[in-house]
Amino acid sequence: LHVLPIGIDPGKYHYHEPETKTPAIGYLSRICEENGFGILVDAFIHLKSEKRFHHVKLKATGGHTGDDNRFIREQMQKLREKGIIDDVEILPDFSPQVLHDFFRSITVLSVPVLKGEAFGLYQLESLASGIPLVQPELGAFPEIIGNTGGGVTYSPNTPLGLFEKLSEVLSDKQKLLEMSRSGREAVIREYDSAMLAEKMVSIYSGLL
Repeated sequence: LHVLPIGIDPGKYHYHEPETKTPAIGYLSRICEENGFGILVDAFIHLKSEKRFHHVKLKATGGHTGDDNRFIREQMQKLREKGIIDDVEILPDFSPQVLHDFFRSITVLSVPVLKGEAFGLYQLESLASGIPLVQPELGAFPEIIGNTGGGVTYSPNTPLGLFEKLSEVLSDKQKLLEMSRSGREAVIREYDSAMLAEKMVSIYSGLL
């Protein structure tokens, strides 16, 4: 077996250090229950209940379908009842230029998919932009984070589990910077689509 991961063009993503003056947790995926947006909202509510995280924001993008409207309204209502709805921003546009600005404005990215995911291309996009990951210990998340050093995992995949890991990461600026640099370097080294294409051609040539 020859294993080649999905890759991206790192040159299309601008590296910058994680935002720490106004910390923000980012979410990039379809905004729905299956992708764990509810877990992230509940973890965010836990964070905001602590004085040291009163200035943290939550920014989400990735679109949704009509089937998700009721779920999203329920999440917004929870935030409204806690008086923190103004600290949450849902961005309807996730075109490349808007994503560039999105990554520039966040500190970490977390998409706590309920049952994990086979890959999650948004992870590479985040790492290439210098943004560390906070992901559940499910699916391919531990493998990608382990290969890159660009983030941390947590278990179980519950609001409390995510809250505890976010608290830890957001409190350590030096660790954020280390993960930021490590993740970017790993994407260039191991997940560059041009390099992976050359490897694929080499594999085919060898088999022929």
